[in-house]
Formats: sequence, structure tokens, C-alpha cells
Amino acid sequence: MISVVIPVFNAERRIRRCLDSLAAQACTDLEIICVDDGSSDGSGAVIESWSAAHPDIPLRLITRENAGAPAARNAGLSVARGELIQFLDDDDELLPAKLERQVGLAADADLVAGAYVIRPAGGEDRLVGVDRQAHPLASLMRGLLGSTCSNLYRAEAVRAVGGWDESKRSAQDFWFALAILGRPGARLAFDDQPLTIVHHGTDERISTRDRPGNSQRYLEAVEAIYLEARDQVSEQDLKLCRDTLFGALRGAYPWHPEHASRVFRQHFPPGYRPGESASTSRNYIRVFNVVGFRGAQFLSGIARRFYSLRHLFKD
Repeated sequence: MISVVIPVFNAERRIRRCLDSLAAQACTDLEIICVDDGSSDGSGAVIESWSAAHPDIPLRLITRENAGAPAARNAGLSVARGELIQFLDDDDELLPAKLERQVGLAADADLVAGAYVIRPAGGEDRLVGVDRQAHPLASLMRGLLGSTCSNLYRAEAVRAVGGWDESKRSAQDFWFALAILGRPGARLAFDDQPLTIVHHGTDERISTRDRPGNSQRYLEAVEAIYLEARDQVSEQDLKLCRDTLFGALRGAYPWHPEHASRVFRQHFPPGYRPGESASTSRNYIRVFNVVGFRGAQFLSGIARRFYSLRHLFKD
């Protein structure tokens, strides 16, 4: 059996889409556990109405005071009966073959890392694949080891690491996957088929409201993975890990310049040159090569402010 655990918060307008995607699954050996995390809207009533219309699908609704998604997931995990766990956010959806396909892949795995599609509100879909060639820690660090909702977990492994860390306000999926991978003999499988749709821009996630805090927590998670990875991965993967950590440093620097500078000094050898990426342009790298990290960040900040004020100089 698969236990599908869904933390729910003020989701009355989107939870039906999520639940409908479970009703459409080819795999029918499942139970749904919805944890209403202190919603102030009619989420609970919508879930109960949906359950009444689908009496053949076991659904349990737990109502609790707001404590955040990790605590809600742990509450659902505590009553889950399945050998496999599917964590699902209340605004996301699974395509019909998702669970059936990954059950087969999970026969000898603690974690099935699945590709997925990001669907921004009003934007174009973006495919996020999985990297089975790199070391798993390098793939995790780069966001290429699936996501909370695209992955499937063995319940025994999840309970062995104590479930979700309830102290983490964001970037929890990095810490959770790091704990699973850190188990002795951890087994991993990959699913290249994008059978999960992750909707962006339809909720009130903390990451969209607290950019300074989120950038700090993301940097902390990426640094923790880097510390685990640096003695285990190849030189090629280590370069990828450093470039990812560098991107996290750049993201945190506007709010936490001293901390970002300290992490740079601690982990980056003399002569390091960042790789070109979506967030690190060729021009930035040229400047970095001349003036270093703090100088490049200072000049980059000036350039961003000038760009944001460019309308003042138009005729």
C-alpha cells in the first residue's frame, strides 16, 4: 500500500485538483491522509465533500493547529499504514501513471527520485530532470534528485531518519533527502518520466514571502550537503557542487554579506573560477576574476540598482 500524505493549508480552491489526480491513479492500492494545518478557510469541508463522493478511496482527515508543513507531514506519517510514502503538496498533482510506475522502481529502493514539471501561474512549463550519472549528493545539491512530491519513499527509511525536521522553515526537502541518503546502505532509484506537476505561484509558501530568511536557509542546506559531498565525489562532481554553493552564496549575499563572505573563504580554494550558469553570467565571471567575490558582488549590486532605475533616464 502507498500512503499519500498531504499537508493542507488554506487550500479550498486547489485541493480538489490534487485529490482528483489521486483518484485518477492507475495504482489503486493507496490511502490518503490529509493534515489540515490550521486552515482558516473551508479546506476541511472541501476534503470531506470530496471523500464522500469517492467512498472507495480511503481518506483520513486530521485537523490540527498550524505548525508548518514538516510537522503536518510527520503527523500524517505517524498514522500511515503503507509500506511506501508519497508526500504531496495541496496545490500539486500526479499524472495517472505516477504511482504505478514508481512502485515497480521502489522494489529495491529507499527513495525513487522522479523528474517533474514546474508549472508557473501564467507561465510556460519547465521540465526538471534527474541526474543519475553524478554522485547522488551532487545531484541533490543541484536540484536534480527529484522533489518532495515527485519522489516516492520507503516508509521504513523515512521513519528511520525521524521523519521531517520540524525546525526547518524552508529548504526542508534538502535536509530530508540528505538524511535519507546518509543512512548506511541507502538505496536509490531514478524515474526519468515527468509524472508530477508542481504548481508555482498559487500558494503562500514562506519562500515567496521571506526572501532574506529563505536565502539564508537555502545556503545553510546547500553548505551542509557540500560538507558531506566534498570527500565522496569525483573532481568533476566537486566542481559542480562548488558552483552550486557559489550560486547560493550569491543569492544570500544581498542580505547576509558577512556570512556569505565567510562561507566563500572557508570552502573555495585560491584560484577558483565559477562556471557560467543562469545566475552567473560571463560578464560577472570576468569581473570576479579581477576583483574577487566581494568586489564582484558590490559591482553587481550597483548594476542591479542602476538597471532598476533605468526608467528615470528615458526621454
